[in-house]
This record gives sequence, C-alpha cells and structure tokens, in this order.
Amino acid sequence: MTTIRSNTNARFSRPLPGRVTAQGTACHANAFTLIEVILVLSILGVIAGMAVPRLLNRQKYANSDATQLTIEGIEQAIKLYSIDHLGELPTQQAGLLSLVTPPQGKSKQWRGPYLDMLPKDAWGQPIEYRCPGKIHPKGYDLVSAGPDKVMGTEDDLSNQKAP
Repeated sequence: MTTIRSNTNARFSRPLPGRVTAQGTACHANAFTLIEVILVLSILGVIAGMAVPRLLNRQKYANSDATQLTIEGIEQAIKLYSIDHLGELPTQQAGLLSLVTPPQGKSKQWRGPYLDMLPKDAWGQPIEYRCPGKIHPKGYDLVSAGPDKVMGTEDDLSNQKAP
C-alpha cells in the first residue's frame, strides 16, 4: 500500500500546467475556479456601475447640443428665405412649412426648399416657430420643448441670440 503525501497548500492553489500530482499523473489546469469567475464578474460590475451613469449624463448633453444645432440650421434656412423674399420672414400662419413646400401661388421669389423636411428636436418633438417672437419681438423665435417635452418650462431650448 502506498501512502499519498498531501500538499497543505493544494486546497488554496491550482497546480501549474504540466505539473505532476502526488498520484504521479500530469495535471492540466484548463478551467477557472468559481472564486476567479466571481472576482472577475465583481470587477466588471464595479466598472459598469461607474461608467453607465456617466454615459447617460453625456447622452443628455448630446441631445441638447443636437437640438441647438438643429435650431441653428433652421435659422440659416430662414435667412435664405428672407433673402429670396426681400427681407420678409415666413408668417406665423405658414410657419416652418413655408421652408419646405412652395406657397400656393407658386411665387417666383420662392427658391426652396430651404429645408428637406419639417425639423424636430432630439426628442422627436417639432420645433416651434413664432413670428413675431416673445424673445425677439422684432424677429422670430425657434423653441424646442426640451427633454420634458412640455413647452414653457425651464429646460426649453431656443434661439437666444438675436437673429
């Protein structure tokens, strides 16, 4: 009868690849222990916990920036419309639709379309056109309802500078 010598550290460490065990057989360590898997998953959870809130906050700013750029694009289209119409702005009644489709009478002054389609903000809501504006009484306002999609709240975005 042969006695098997036990290694006291065998419970805590994995044999190295190619190492011979006490039984005289070669040991190949191709698997991970449960502790190693749990440790890796814990580290990934901590990293995800730190990264996800930052990414969500970045998305909020990206939507606001995209909407502000949309408003600036509409301002450029209104300037082109105004040049073609001897300084006149689109009427409140016609709104931004006058930048997309020609007027009923096929005006010779209309050289559009000035926009490909009616613009929407980053949250899918239409941009509101006011002429004369509340912010710019001698001009026009372009206003987005913002993330809460309710007009007249503090998160609204608009053309703050004078057109």
